[in-house]
Formats: sequence, C-alpha cells, structure tokens
Amino acid sequence: MNEESAENKHTFRVYVLDTAGNGGIIDEYEEADFIVSSDFKPEKESFVLEIIGNYLEPELKHKDKALVQRIAVKEGKEVNNRIIVFEYKGKKMARRLKYKSGNPVVESFTGYDKDIEIEKEEIKYLGVVTKLIERILF
Repeated sequence: MNEESAENKHTFRVYVLDTAGNGGIIDEYEEADFIVSSDFKPEKESFVLEIIGNYLEPELKHKDKALVQRIAVKEGKEVNNRIIVFEYKGKKMARRLKYKSGNPVVESFTGYDKDIEIEKEEIKYLGVVTKLIERILF
C-alpha cells in the first residue's frame, strides 16, 4: 500500500441492510477498511451499510456498500428526497424519504408497496446515505 492510499484508508462499522428479508438493519456489525478520496473527511460517527436484496434499486444495488453520515434534522428539509437511515416503531431501516404536508413519507422503490406517511415525532433519524463506496460490477 502506498503512502497516499494509507492516508485515505478509513475503518468503518459495516451493518447489513436486509432488504430481501425483513427490510431492516441488522444490529450486529463488522469493521472494515475502505479507501476514500483524499478530499473526503468522514465524520466520526459515520458507518457503512451493505445492501442485501434489490429493494433500493436503482440507486443502491445488491452487495453495494454505502457510507452513512450522521445528521441533525430540524425541519425535514435537510433530508427531503434522500435515502435516510432511521428508526421507526423500533425497526432500523433505510428508505427514501419525501416530505408531503410537513410529514415524512417513506417511499416505495419497487412500486409493490405503498408509500407510508408517518408522524414526524415517530421517526428517529440516524443518518443519510452520502456516498457509494463499493460496488461489485458483476
């Protein structure tokens, strides 16, 4: 490993998002090293989601690894139309959120499920997907 890539190597917790099974994030994690661009400085609380299944396609595909950064949400505008990691009714998930009439709406990517409108007070924001850091091309 050359000196430049050693400086750009970061260790992240990697959680599995099982979109093919229960749709939730598995609480157990492994740590893994990733090389990121030299101008990218991840936040301390950043973590990685490994996507299992195709529920988040076309944005995130099976086996993709996406970086999630913590965010502070005040009004919801900060996360509108972004893929968000959140906790709702005790389940941790990642979905695209859109705000309609002031409330977050969990969007169905596949069209098989209905969009779900939820109360702002019932959602705990954990982070926003900011960067695809690994994709297998086969």
